[in-house]
Amino acid sequence: MGDTTELMATVLRLLDEERLAYLYTELLKHDDWMTTQDLVETSGLPESTVYDALGELRETSLVSTEQEGRKRLYRANSFQLGVLSQGEITTMTPTTLAAVGQQLVDEDVEAFVEDYGIDKLLRVVEYVKPYVDGRMSERLAARELGLPAVVGMTVMVALEGVIEEMQTVDPYFESIRDASEDEPHTPDDGPVEVQYDETTRIVIEPTDDEHSGEDSVENHR
Repeated sequence: MGDTTELMATVLRLLDEERLAYLYTELLKHDDWMTTQDLVETSGLPESTVYDALGELRETSLVSTEQEGRKRLYRANSFQLGVLSQGEITTMTPTTLAAVGQQLVDEDVEAFVEDYGIDKLLRVVEYVKPYVDGRMSERLAARELGLPAVVGMTVMVALEGVIEEMQTVDPYFESIRDASEDEPHTPDDGPVEVQYDETTRIVIEPTDDEHSGEDSVENHR
């Protein structure tokens, strides 16, 4: 897969483009090479939308391409990325993009992002994990997220299906923070290592008065 800088730029871009996030997720769910027509049929989106999106995705490290005769085939690549946001480490995986992509097909998720933003949606994902397993109620999750009960319950239910599905599709699913068990990492906890792939890890150093924390990438073979 591409280098960490390119990966981060791509993931951040897809956080803002639910169309690309949704089609990336559809590719990943099938875990096989797909043609444009295959993706049109499985996604239910217009062919022109799928064609344009694949043209953009194939320029990134998240999607691989292969030529088979006159057909171009596409396949999604999994990823894991640690990002320091608002003093906490957020682990992003394909499940993150699956939640973002739901804006395209679910009005409740779309309305939630319009009102509360993508950052809040990513926090919700950490609560949907224990909710799906029956270890946390919607009301408790809403309270801890600082959301009105109805809003929290609505978005949790809206994401439940896709999060359940991603448990069996996303190889990095377990690395997503579980809000019922884990305290979020903060820079004060010391260096935090987030595995990116088999050869690279992102190390986020703590901050202090003398220097600001920076992400460093170490290759180890």
